[in-house]
Amino acid sequence: MSESFFDLPLLVAGPAIVGSLCLYGIVGLSIVRRYVLPRLRSQDSNSDFTGAMLQAVMVFYGLAVALIAVSVWQSYSDAAKVSSQETTAAAALYRDLGGYAEPARSQLQKELRDYVNQIIHQAWPMQQRGQIPTAGVEIMNRFQAMLMSFEPTTEGQKILHAETLSTYNQLIQARRLRLDAVQARLPDVLWFITRDFQLESFPANWLICL
Repeated sequence: MSESFFDLPLLVAGPAIVGSLCLYGIVGLSIVRRYVLPRLRSQDSNSDFTGAMLQAVMVFYGLAVALIAVSVWQSYSDAAKVSSQETTAAAALYRDLGGYAEPARSQLQKELRDYVNQIIHQAWPMQQRGQIPTAGVEIMNRFQAMLMSFEPTTEGQKILHAETLSTYNQLIQARRLRLDAVQARLPDVLWFITRDFQLESFPANWLICL
């Protein structure tokens, strides 16, 4: 499906989908009833068979759509959980950096703020379009180089530095999971079931004689 279609507001996309399907069904029904059924000389017994087959197909279609809805919701929940983990790790890391001495504290916090701003203003819009952002790699490389170059001198600084490194690792893991979630999408066969198969089920309704 076109990626730009998902950028439309729900109040626009919903009526557009329903309206297009209704128009497709009404126009197709009118054409088949006027030009096709008279030539086929269809009888009521044929309609009974077609109706029974259609009911069986729609039961299968309903089960498939229900399973797809569960899968999509699970993927959405997993992505939201990963995003929450990255946000929490970034907030905790920022507070840990507050215990560092100057100028390391200001430099590290600035790099972390730049990373968060990059996620908000660049990464998320790209991920919405199905693209994997790469700008954050350079920022995190600079942040890691600065963090690794810090040499704690007191026992308190050593404990704080170890905790900061642990939180930083959690941030990197959450970032990797967020980027992996960009490629998570429905397979083409499921799109066929939800889109093409639905459109192809309309002709079966048109052939039923009332």
